[in-house]
Amino acid sequence: MIRLLGAALLLLGALLAGQALTGLLRRKRAVLRELRGFVETLQAELLQRGTPLPELFARQADRRGLLWESVRDCGKALARGVPADRAMEPLLETLKTGEALPEAAAALGELSRALGKYDAGTQAERCLQTCARLEEQEKQLWTTLTEKGRLYRALSFSAGAVLALMLW
Repeated sequence: MIRLLGAALLLLGALLAGQALTGLLRRKRAVLRELRGFVETLQAELLQRGTPLPELFARQADRRGLLWESVRDCGKALARGVPADRAMEPLLETLKTGEALPEAAAALGELSRALGKYDAGTQAERCLQTCARLEEQEKQLWTTLTEKGRLYRALSFSAGAVLALMLW
């Protein structure tokens, strides 16, 4: 009875490990989708209304998305008069290390160097370029998720089954 329970726990743990891997891919995709939406909003606001950057970042943080704390910190720094490239460093660091999205961090880093330094048209053009890069990364993650999501779950479950049989 104990062996059966142990084998079942091994299988369950292995299955959960596979689910965790696919969950990480889904979270990365959700973060990219959120960032792309924010940059699209940023582009529209810069072109049509000329809304100040601190206000835009504060509105995004109020939405309580996946990165709201980092975005809130960026908005506060912008409100104190810190340039956008330095104010966005916490967000970029979160993307690089916390979310493991270095390509997205690089795209936003390039955008941050343009925000507040050029006219609205140039900033909006940089936003458009950043959106395209984020969309491409999101598509790549979706492809990986659809191709390998089942594989991750099946492989981890198979490894758990092999371990359970070996210990039986």
